[in-house]
Order: sequence, then C-alpha cells, then structure tokens
Amino acid sequence: MTATQRIGMVFSTKKLKQSRLVDISKRARSSGLDIVELDLSRPMEEQMPLDMVVHKVSDIIAKAKAGDKNAQAEYERFQTFCSIHPNIHIVDPLDRVAKLLDRKSTMNVCSPDHALFHIPSTVYAANVHELHTLDLTFPLFCKPQSACAVSGSHHMVLVPSSLELTQLQQHFPPEDPVILQQFIPHDGVLVKVYFAYPDHVYIFYRPSFKNIDQGFSKAIFFDSQKLPKSFDAESADQHHIMTDPSVRDHVKAKVDPKRIQHIAAHLQRQLQLTFFGFDVLLESTTGEYHVVDINYFPSFKEVDNFPDVFIATLKQKLDEPLAQPNHDSQ
Repeated sequence: MTATQRIGMVFSTKKLKQSRLVDISKRARSSGLDIVELDLSRPMEEQMPLDMVVHKVSDIIAKAKAGDKNAQAEYERFQTFCSIHPNIHIVDPLDRVAKLLDRKSTMNVCSPDHALFHIPSTVYAANVHELHTLDLTFPLFCKPQSACAVSGSHHMVLVPSSLELTQLQQHFPPEDPVILQQFIPHDGVLVKVYFAYPDHVYIFYRPSFKNIDQGFSKAIFFDSQKLPKSFDAESADQHHIMTDPSVRDHVKAKVDPKRIQHIAAHLQRQLQLTFFGFDVLLESTTGEYHVVDINYFPSFKEVDNFPDVFIATLKQKLDEPLAQPNHDSQ
C-alpha cells in the first residue's frame, strides 16, 4: 500500500475560495494525499512532516515590501524553511515566482518566439514625471511596474495621445516606476489562458477595449480586476469595452488552440512554473498573437474541474526530481 504524502498549503482565504480549494483536503485523501493548511505565523518545524509545500504568498510579499513587520517575519520564516529543507518539494521555488511579481522582470525573462507570438513594444520609466522625455508611440497603456498584490498594482490608464500624459500624474504615485505598453487593436476580445503542469491549457475569452478610432481623445483610467468578465449587457460607464458576444465568437473562431498550447509550452520552459496564466491579444489587422500579461497561480475559476487538476498536478510533481534552488535569490 502506497504511503500517504503530506502537502502543506500557504494560501489566503480569498485564494482558496476563488480556486475552489476550500475542501481540497477531503477530495485529496482518495488520491493518497494529506493536504493541510500551514500557518506562517507559527514555526514551520512545528507543522512538519511535509513532502511538499504549495503556495501563493504574493499577498505576504506585498505587505512585507510595504513595511508590515508581521508579513516580513512570515516571509522570512518561509524563505528560511525553503532554504534548509531542500528535500521538500516547493511549488514553486520563490526565486522563480519573484520574477512574475514585477512586470519588468517578467518581460525580461520571457522572450518571444516570433513564429508563435510577439510582446508589444514596451518602455520603462522611473516615474510618471519622466514620461515627457521619452520617445513614445500612441496609443498606449500605462501600468505600474509592480505586478504584486499591492494597492494600485491593477490600476492602469489607456492613453490616446501625448496630450493626455499629464493625466497620469493623478493616477500613479510620483515615486513609483511605470511601464508603457503599445496598444494592440484586438477587436475588444482578450484571450485568457490558464496553464497547469505538465500540459493542461485552458482558454477563455474576456471583454476588453474596443479598437481605438479617431474620435478617441481622453485617457481612460481603469482597474483591470474590475473589467467585465463576460459578454452580456453593456455597462453604462464602460462604453469603451466590447460586450457584443458575436464579436467574441468571431475572434474565438480565429484562435488556434494548438498555437496557444505551443505558446504556453514556450513560456513554461522559460518560467519553469507549475501554475500560471497569461493574456493574449489577436491583432485585428494582421492576426498576430501578442502576449500582454503573465501572472503566477491565477484563480482558474472558469476551470470547472480545477480541484482534480490541482491534485493530479501535485501528484505528478511529487514523482519528479526536486526543483532547485528552493530559495529566493532576489
């Protein structure tokens, strides 16, 4: 009889609910896994033995960077634990995850394969006051460089022209670095992709910004987490968002699922992560694929069988050699 393997989880309550993992321990028992929630406020040694730890500690990292002493202690405790227990599987090693907590480092680690996809032209600025010195092409998106779960990390502005650059000072702290990314006309349909190791790829479609015409003149501030998630009744205050399901169906018919799978495999080879998501835009005029965002361990909330995928993925990782290093090299 195969021995039960013990897995510790470090997730926020919100994350557990979003990914439908609240009752995962009951479901996992029949697969020979004992899944328990870990408490980083307690010594980790008291919560042993463990064969694996699966986590999403971005909230803790964000609070630690903001000066929260309790969060700093918890994150240091977790880092130390990972470093001194190289025999325990960590999903995923902190040095790999850290690269996706900053949009600049994400773009640096993910080089495109132009036969498969492109990454929109991107410019980095130390702060919004520096923008007038840069050679920019409009329209563009302005985003915080930090992609971590800090306040404002999902606040963005669509900028139609240089005349609207001054509006950015209202929306971004003066000392925070930002990135400026070329706007790709994509018929208002975003292709959202979830990846789970080794080769589970799930494709969904979300409303996005309509193509910009000459009548578009004002900057649009938005929170990317609050954009509509489905194509239905148009919101009165979001007339710039495509909500016509027939347009979604038109774009969906053009998407090649095999190409999306190849893009996911390409990114996984570079990132070496177990769970991640990315957004793709199909350029309206050329049909080219553009990867515009990558994030660690998204919600998978549209994936109905994700709890089963989660268990199967962890079992496979347990059977493979340990990932190294298991510490944050940042």
